Amino acid sequence: MVSTALFTAVFVRVWDQKNNDRLDLRYNSNITTVTPESSSSCSRYIKEYSEGVATKFINLKQEINKNCSTLQSNMNTCLEKCENELRDMKTVILGITSNCSRSIEEYSNETETNFINLKQEIDKNCSTLQNNVNTLQNNMSSCFEKYNNCKREISDIEMAHQRFENDTRLKFGKVEEGHKGNEDMLWYSLMSLGVCEVVLTIILVCCVRKVHVLKRQLDRQLGKGVLTPKPKNMDTKQMHSNQKVNEAGGLMRSIAVICFNETRIAFYRDLMGDITSDMETVYHRVSKKEDTLHIKSKIAVLFVERNDRHIILESEHEIGDLKVSCVRYIQQNGGHVIVVYCGHKESDNMGDLLCSPSLTSADRHRELRALKDDNCFLSIHKTFSQTQKNNLKTKLKEYIDSK
Repeated sequence: MVSTALFTAVFVRVWDQKNNDRLDLRYNSNITTVTPESSSSCSRYIKEYSEGVATKFINLKQEINKNCSTLQSNMNTCLEKCENELRDMKTVILGITSNCSRSIEEYSNETETNFINLKQEIDKNCSTLQNNVNTLQNNMSSCFEKYNNCKREISDIEMAHQRFENDTRLKFGKVEEGHKGNEDMLWYSLMSLGVCEVVLTIILVCCVRKVHVLKRQLDRQLGKGVLTPKPKNMDTKQMHSNQKVNEAGGLMRSIAVICFNETRIAFYRDLMGDITSDMETVYHRVSKKEDTLHIKSKIAVLFVERNDRHIILESEHEIGDLKVSCVRYIQQNGGHVIVVYCGHKESDNMGDLLCSPSLTSADRHRELRALKDDNCFLSIHKTFSQTQKNNLKTKLKEYIDSK
């Protein structure tokens, strides 16, 4: 805008100068031929031209003033903008300077703190290292001392070995000298030992023969043929070997109620009270296989408590075989077994059924399947149903009356 105004002012100045030069030439060329008419025309022309020039000059001056005022306003606006921008830049610079100084101060403080910590850690490690070095020096001195002691002991041992070797050589020489004289005596001693051994062997054979004869006479007196030792651990095969003994003694016409948990005997006594009121009943607790040898009853009612896996009688895949061994032992001795599974909630309200259909293990187990087919497997929750009581009474009476 400023350049435009300056260019306009220069152009007007040049234009006026050019018009004045043209007017001077025209005047100088016509000055020799001036007449009154030409003089009046010239005056009128000059007057008109002067008025036109004055009008143009006034307009130009107004335009220049207008342009100058606009230029001044624009310059003021530019100056204000520049001042604002300078102020903003100064604020930004001050903020940057403040942030930089703060960051530098924080970094210097952090660096100083890290340096102090590092120095403390280095001092600590140096003290630890010094302690380790001192300990190592002490250990080395102790090791050298032990090494010297070992060397002295080795030298003492070598000296003792040398003395022992010399003494051994002397004694060995003396033994060689007396060996020839004792050789004949050694042969006589060996022959005497051989004769004694033969005599002792003959005596031992005679004793064994005599014991065998006495044993056979004792067996014939007892009427058992051959004596057999009493077994220590009773498993299923050993129970089977005692079957003849039990059969010879016979089974009592009584009912054995067998439980595997001693704390539940009172509960079983209440359950069986009404059913066996007119029958002889014996209660047994079985915790190991040897306890089954005391069962002499013809009928056994086994109570098995509920478990999460519903293992009523163990199979060959289970750990332990106490319950199934007890059942097999009683059956092999000619007894009858009834198994009652207690604590099974699904056995409530079964109607006329003796056991719950959900107990599928009874169909897979060989002994249980046979007992179920013979109506000798029952499942209850807390008490017998009327159908189960009637079945139990019938079965017990049937087994007691059987031969």
